[in-house]
Formats: sequence, C-alpha cells, structure tokens
Amino acid sequence: MKKVLLSITIVLSVLIAFTSCKKENNNSNKTIPIQYKMETSMFPTTGMPTPQQISSCFHYNLSYVNAKGETVNVTNVSPGWASTSFEVKSPFTAKIEGTITYNESELPDGTIVFGGLPVIYYTKNGVQQHTQDDNTNTFSSKSQFLDYIASHPDRLKFKAEIAL
Repeated sequence: MKKVLLSITIVLSVLIAFTSCKKENNNSNKTIPIQYKMETSMFPTTGMPTPQQISSCFHYNLSYVNAKGETVNVTNVSPGWASTSFEVKSPFTAKIEGTITYNESELPDGTIVFGGLPVIYYTKNGVQQHTQDDNTNTFSSKSQFLDYIASHPDRLKFKAEIAL
C-alpha cells in the first residue's frame, strides 16, 4: 500500500510540475517601433492615378497614446504632422484620435479635398506596416462642403487604433 501511495504521489507531483510551467509567449515583450502621422494625401478610389492632397485649410486637434500608455494632446496641427518615433513593448494598443477644424473664411472657392487621415506606422517581424482608412471626400465647392458637414458633423472626428 505504501508503494502505491508513493507512486501516486510521485505521478501527481510530476503532473503538477508540468501543468504549472508557463509557456513563453513569443509575442510578449517584443519591442515594436511606432510613429503616428496625419497624412497629406490618400490614393482615391480605383481609376484615379494620383493621390488626392488634403486641402491645406484643415487643421487637427488630436491625442495619441505614447510609450508609457499616457495620452498626449496636440492642437492645431496641419496635414503632414508626425510624432517622433518611439518603441513600445507588446502587448500595446496604439491609438490616435481627434477632430478636424477649419475656418470658413479660409475654405477655397473651388475644389476642396477633406478628410482626417490618421495613420499608425509600426514595424512587426521586421516589416513596416501601417493602419489607414480612406475617409477623404472631394467637394466641388465651398457650399457643397458646408452642406455636407452640416448633415454629417461626425465626419469632423477621426480615429485609428491597433492592438500590437
């Protein structure tokens, strides 16, 4: 009986030792470079050969998450703005969001290309990648743009987010 109990105790001890060992997650604590940008242009829908440049009359008030997980606020930046590149440890949720502002008096009388193009650039497994949604709109006149914004005020907000 003692031999049976000793054998069971040994087997249970071995099982407990194996089940309590943690497997290393290859993605945990990897260092990932990140940079946030507000792009100046976006390739439009199929059939248009050149990118559309966001009209310079638009500005952004935005916030993004830095390497420490803190929110950084930036105001009145123009298309083409970029944060400095920084490194984070995985897992990390990269996020940029904000609002688009404009002065009606600065809107051009002709074509207006409107949009918030927040992009998160990151390097994963040695390959640079990015998030980006095409949310640009082209308007033939100031009045067309103003009518659109009056009926779609939510378009003055933007957001990009990715879990790394």
